[in-house]
Amino acid sequence: MLAYLTTQNLCDNCKVEVYAEQAERKRQRVKVKAAFRPAVIRTRLPKPKKPLKVVGKQSQRWKNYRAKWLRDHPDDFFICYYCNTVVPRHEITLDHKIPRSRRPDLRFVDSNIVPACGPCNNEKGSMDDIQYMKLRSKRDANAATLHW
Repeated sequence: MLAYLTTQNLCDNCKVEVYAEQAERKRQRVKVKAAFRPAVIRTRLPKPKKPLKVVGKQSQRWKNYRAKWLRDHPDDFFICYYCNTVVPRHEITLDHKIPRSRRPDLRFVDSNIVPACGPCNNEKGSMDDIQYMKLRSKRDANAATLHW
């Protein structure tokens, strides 16, 4: 290959021709590689200028509201609104009976907030409390019939 040629014995004009020929072959190899490369469209998303202040229930206003709710209810144990299990204070989650996705105006209304255990809160998701209670009762009824 021309890349391994020694250019010491060549005149200056020949060296230029060898280098030009090497560059042309390199361009052809790049073209061949590009022809067989699958077409991938890469888009770069712009970097956010600053981190988001609100992520789910982790906004500062929610943290303050949760702390106020726990101050107003100084019990060491709570009863889950959905499954009636006893939950210690450090494991309690606050749930919206009517989900925030349906009624964002009720986000910080005391009558819409209930204590719930973590599994019930996660399972409920964005259902309202009536839908979730129906789902639980159907599931419990099915589980009872399977054990008999």
